[in-house]
Amino acid sequence: MPWLPFASPPAVTVDRVSGRRGELVLQRRGAAFEIVYNGVLLMASYNGASEAAMARIAYRRWEGAGGGRSRPGGGRNPAAALGCSPAASGPNPPVSGAAAVRHCGPGEGRGVRVLVGGLGMGYTLAAALDLPGVERVDVVELEPAVLAWNRGPLRGLNGGRLDDPRVRLWLADLSETPRLPREVRGCDLLLVDVDNGPERTVLASNRRLYRPRGLLALARLLARGGVLAFWCPGLSPALALRLWRTLGHVVRVPVPDPALPPGVGWEGRRPLPPSQVYLSRPAGPSCEARPVRLLGQEFRNR
Repeated sequence: MPWLPFASPPAVTVDRVSGRRGELVLQRRGAAFEIVYNGVLLMASYNGASEAAMARIAYRRWEGAGGGRSRPGGGRNPAAALGCSPAASGPNPPVSGAAAVRHCGPGEGRGVRVLVGGLGMGYTLAAALDLPGVERVDVVELEPAVLAWNRGPLRGLNGGRLDDPRVRLWLADLSETPRLPREVRGCDLLLVDVDNGPERTVLASNRRLYRPRGLLALARLLARGGVLAFWCPGLSPALALRLWRTLGHVVRVPVPDPALPPGVGWEGRRPLPPSQVYLSRPAGPSCEARPVRLLGQEFRNR
């Protein structure tokens, strides 16, 4: 959930609609916009910097690991590029989930393709379009009102990037991953921001995304060597553990939001950690599973 400072002005409702899965409210708080979904503060414009950073972080990990291409005998170690420690000797038990991932074809010979799960206020979309070599950005959004707001009162936040010819919008439920259109498959980056982490899902149906079957379904949308990324408003050890157990790899990157002064207490109680981006490059022929350093511990999945 986006965090509110102690002295925040009252919210003023801009629009209120009945959506496909509940009530959505667009409101202003001073100069900031907020989206409330079924009574839950889903996102706010003062958290936009960290959501945009998710796209850049995922791209750097993907590019640093060879840009999704398998290069036997050359290139950087994929695990090292993702911030993992080198492989250690000694047998380790296999992870069944990682072996079950079957990626779409490699992304060689074309531009970068990005799939954004959840449009929000368009910050992640705008950042994805600004990445080098991006050929196409698919956006899966559940609620028509969010699309309308991004073309209306929120247009100034993302520069009207929905009009970019590289953007394709899909009105669909990301949690129903197997039912997504075939056209969104084979992405190099899959950027997910539909909740406040698995601990605080906006919709009960979204819990499927964070279960082993859901994570595997998301991983199967990736091209070979692709990167899966989740935005969270704070630490989520549960998500980290599920990614590691299911896909065999996880890296956590803290993302301080420059709009929020460091060390300031939020929710009227205590300082909270910065937003977090959790990334996974699922084990496969182009990325061996390696030990991972996370939250001060080293996890091996092979």
